Amino acid sequence: HANSDPETNLQAAEIIGKSWQTRQCTTTSMGGESVGVSQSVNESFDYDVPPQSFTKLRKGGQLNRFEVEAILFQNGREWSNQQTHLFTIFNQKQS
Repeated sequence: HANSDPETNLQAAEIIGKSWQTRQCTTTSMGGESVGVSQSVNESFDYDVPPQSFTKLRKGGQLNRFEVEAILFQNGREWSNQQTHLFTIFNQKQS
């Protein structure tokens, strides 16, 4: 769930783990009458769920339509997204 403690968020990110992340970058430059476009691809071994992700989760209440976001993790389990973690939403209101 939402959390603002850096140490706890780092520990959660470490537990969920790291994998190779691919990032693409496109740069456009203009000079005079010419336009240049370049693209690059970068790979780095990084967190599957970065620590700051926990600070951005919705905490429910009227402002968030009573929806609470969470990241589920279970060691050895593969969720529907083929990962060991899953972003999900809980509704605070009972039907």
